[in-house]
Amino acid sequence: MLGWAVLVCFLLVPRIVQAQKIITQFRHFGTSEGLSEGSILCMMQDSKGFIWVGTRHGLNKYDGYTFKHYAAKSYDTSGLQSDVILALCEDSAHTIWVGTGGGGLYALDPKTDRMVHYRFDAKNVRSIATDDIRSLLVDRNRKLWIGTRSEGLNSFDPRTKQFVRYRIPQADFPSDDPNRIEGLFEGDDGRIILNAIHAPSVFDPVTSTAMPFLSDHATKNHRIEYVWPSGVKGKILCSVIIGESKRQICFIDYADRTTVEPLSELLNSALASVGIQPNILRPSNMTNDLGSYLIST
Repeated sequence: MLGWAVLVCFLLVPRIVQAQKIITQFRHFGTSEGLSEGSILCMMQDSKGFIWVGTRHGLNKYDGYTFKHYAAKSYDTSGLQSDVILALCEDSAHTIWVGTGGGGLYALDPKTDRMVHYRFDAKNVRSIATDDIRSLLVDRNRKLWIGTRSEGLNSFDPRTKQFVRYRIPQADFPSDDPNRIEGLFEGDDGRIILNAIHAPSVFDPVTSTAMPFLSDHATKNHRIEYVWPSGVKGKILCSVIIGESKRQICFIDYADRTTVEPLSELLNSALASVGIQPNILRPSNMTNDLGSYLIST
């Protein structure tokens, strides 16, 4: 899980995009600024500019001035039933989807603050596969994808209100668990990148099949730990373990997944100091610059 109390906005203009001086700006938010709790588990910025922050003590919404809190209340069945918020995303109808640790999936209407709750039902194969949600994504076709702690990938059709479950073949990842999906994002070609720890894979929604992210390009001396969207077309950010333990944040070409360009030592040191996690980076639309990110620690 992500560590202690800080939420920052991070602006970096990659060297591969502009041969200019790197600009780094940080702004810190903690409980003294109004966050409900200091352990940031996930966050996102919605289409209207609001920042949503998931913690161990509920959901927070930041409007640029103050935080609004959404917390579980035993007497309120229309709201959250779990305070551990692990995943967030927004769909084209501006619904905020909230994934919890053990409490299932919620669809939040930000206009009314009302929520629709989806939970695992052992008697219904079209229900969500588990109540332990780790990651969420709405793709270009408006389909919701759900990464779970141990039950692989799920998709949700808002029209039918039904879920479809997918398992990633363990045989392709003999030493790691590809069905613990801690992060999700969409590639340039519409395929879904599944951010399983040490076992990232690429899922094709058309064929419902998955393959290891690096496939035949992986070597014993270079191993992909996590991957993130970069905000730069054709590029993905990745955490690469070199040799036994050296970790480096790099850009990798999405098409061939072999062309790697490390970030500067300054930025690698900054990211390493806050801890590398699958959901640590989120592209931000707070500026018009390429490579603007939200970072949680």
